[in-house]
Amino acid sequence: MAEELITEVGDREKEINKGYTVLEMLKDACLLEDVGSDYVKMHDLVRDMAIRIAREGPRLINKSALKLNQLAREWIEIVEWVSVMDNGISIVPDYPNCQKLSTLLLQRNPLSKKIPDSFFMQMPRLKVLDLSKTGIKSLPQSVSTLCSLRALLLSFSELKEIPSLTMLKDLRVLDLSHSRLKKLPSDIGELTNLRRLDLSYTEKLKRFPYHVLQKLSCLENFSMFRSKWRWSSVSGVGFDRISIS
Repeated sequence: MAEELITEVGDREKEINKGYTVLEMLKDACLLEDVGSDYVKMHDLVRDMAIRIAREGPRLINKSALKLNQLAREWIEIVEWVSVMDNGISIVPDYPNCQKLSTLLLQRNPLSKKIPDSFFMQMPRLKVLDLSKTGIKSLPQSVSTLCSLRALLLSFSELKEIPSLTMLKDLRVLDLSHSRLKKLPSDIGELTNLRRLDLSYTEKLKRFPYHVLQKLSCLENFSMFRSKWRWSSVSGVGFDRISIS
């Protein structure tokens, strides 16, 4: 949905249903297979064929689960879609020029070295950034320059703080679930197109600006299940603990 493969109609439930319809069509065509009740997978032969077709143009790099330790600059500078999930990547390059990149999947990598602040500076078309299940403790300030970003996925990370996101006017999805976030920036209410905000299992979260929900007029999916947080008053005192699921 964030990659706009499903047309946005202003109703998240309808868009999700459209996604399920597409999945059913792919299963009926034997391009996908059910895995239990919650997942689908692609047969190895079909997957290899799909990757081979995608590689005919300079659009896609898939280096998932190859025990890589470093993200190569040339992979992300020449393509639109990069997946390097499930590797051992600790280091990313400094100041890559990624004018075409729209999707970057880095989930389930240690990322133990701090991401250079300049890393996102030249990614004007990036729509989807997945840093979930990584070891990052903070985001570089350059994340704030990703004006085309539609989905920022940070679940199960070691993230303790996030920079200002006010320039991310196209952001639809912000997933901070199971992170170590302590507080939300007070200007998060400027994300007026945000449709999904997931703060579930944020056990370190103590404060949530009370006025934010009033500003997020497009919000359709909001979760703070098992989160430790507090509503703030205008004066910043008199906090009451509330649990919402």
